[in-house]
Amino acid sequence: MRQIITVSRQIGTDGETVAKRVADTLGFNYLDRRLLTEQAQRLGINIYEAEICDISEDDYRIRGLAESIFSDTKVITVVESPSMGSSLIQTSRTLNEETCINIEGTIIKELAKRGRLVVVGRGGQALLKDRSDALHVKIIAPNEYRVKKLIASRKINEQEAARIIKDRDTATAQYLRRFYKLDWDDNGYYSMIINMAGVSVAQAVSCIANLARSE
Repeated sequence: MRQIITVSRQIGTDGETVAKRVADTLGFNYLDRRLLTEQAQRLGINIYEAEICDISEDDYRIRGLAESIFSDTKVITVVESPSMGSSLIQTSRTLNEETCINIEGTIIKELAKRGRLVVVGRGGQALLKDRSDALHVKIIAPNEYRVKKLIASRKINEQEAARIIKDRDTATAQYLRRFYKLDWDDNGYYSMIINMAGVSVAQAVSCIANLARSE
């Protein structure tokens, strides 16, 4: 049985819903902010830094070639000082995007060692590409399908839905290229590609779960 499932998805495809139901069906952990910060604590990584560094293609926007998505974010960390008993001192350090991507990548790889994990986005298909027990899934749909989905779910008009799709697709491609040297349009990274225009959420979940269970 596969121990790791990564799900890459286009906006407007119900990809997250599919991934969460796959995790429930297989009894796997679903990587969310809570799980990420819990693992950060196990690794001795400050949870505030872990939360700030939990960045995915959903959040990524690039406005200039040299612009940092974090703009050198300064993090205030509160720690207990052994020499001061129970007193607390404050320390701070500046996080850049490279540091944050490394922190998030370390946490995800350590979680993957425990197995039974579903990762949505976050460059999972690149971070875990060398895992022989990983199943990499890409969920797509035609633009017309995605536009209708966003209109229904967000109560917006067609023009706004089309703009959101274009912006998110661009951000996803730039995020993967910038941080993982991965071409979003290269389908060779994936074990399974599902077009949601042709299947229901339940059918997509069943397909992924069945493949994950296979030897």
